[in-house]
Amino acid sequence: MTKRKGILAAGVVAVMGVAGALTAQAAEPGAAQPAAPATQPAPAMHHHHGMHGAKHVERVQQALNGNGAQLSVDGKWGPKTEAALKQFQQQHGLQPTGHLDHATREQLKV
Repeated sequence: MTKRKGILAAGVVAVMGVAGALTAQAAEPGAAQPAAPATQPAPAMHHHHGMHGAKHVERVQQALNGNGAQLSVDGKWGPKTEAALKQFQQQHGLQPTGHLDHATREQLKV
């Protein structure tokens, strides 16, 4: 074996040894496990702020009222708007989450 190949082989063995030690350490009971990356849920439509968001919420409230709800159209997403949305979702065979997802927006036509 040439000197260059010997050095390369020694480097590979060293890296494999470190990797093996790390794997063995992670497998030990009580060993600290790396934290899973935090995932952020997609923002719900009712988390809008400012005029644009308020106008959007007003349109949703008006659409819900057009489908039998009796909401104050104030542009504020509160528990009554969420409950009305859940009821609308249930009545239309959608998952009653209270979140304005794509299917609900299409059904409400907003």
